[in-house]
Amino acid sequence: DASVYFMSDLPAHVEARGQWSQDAPSVSGRVRLGRMRIAGTEKVVEVSGLDLDLPFDLAWGPASAAGARTLSGREQEGSARFEHLAVMGLDVPASATALRIRADTVELKEGLAVPLLAGVVGLTQLRLIDLLRPTRRAESAILLSGVSLALASRAFELPPLSGTADAHFPRVAMSMDA
Repeated sequence: DASVYFMSDLPAHVEARGQWSQDAPSVSGRVRLGRMRIAGTEKVVEVSGLDLDLPFDLAWGPASAAGARTLSGREQEGSARFEHLAVMGLDVPASATALRIRADTVELKEGLAVPLLAGVVGLTQLRLIDLLRPTRRAESAILLSGVSLALASRAFELPPLSGTADAHFPRVAMSMDA
């Protein structure tokens, strides 16, 4: 059993404890970020003022004949907050939410309503699944209410549109598959 603390000079703090064995390695701990700014090199996504409290508990089972291991962990609670988020040039106002974490899956404990394009985009049942495995994906239900098509067409450089969009997508899934 060992504890590791590092990155003390950054707006991040990571604590980890683990046990190593051939049959059942495990690690648990917590990642905390304070007022961090993260931006991709392509400027597709940029977040600033990010506060994250992300506990983790990961336990791998014995390897199967094919070499794959199961992954489990106790359910934990964390939180996420940001001051500003830009996705593909669209500004998302400050928001905060509680998180539920089990093994390598993180989900919003409650729905999140984000004012966007003069309307509201609601995310419910948002889950980031299998984050440490090749099967990683995101799933959510999405609700659009009163979203301005004129603003959306300008933001995405589409031909001019008018009116508003209201829609409900009960299950939207995104994965890394080509």
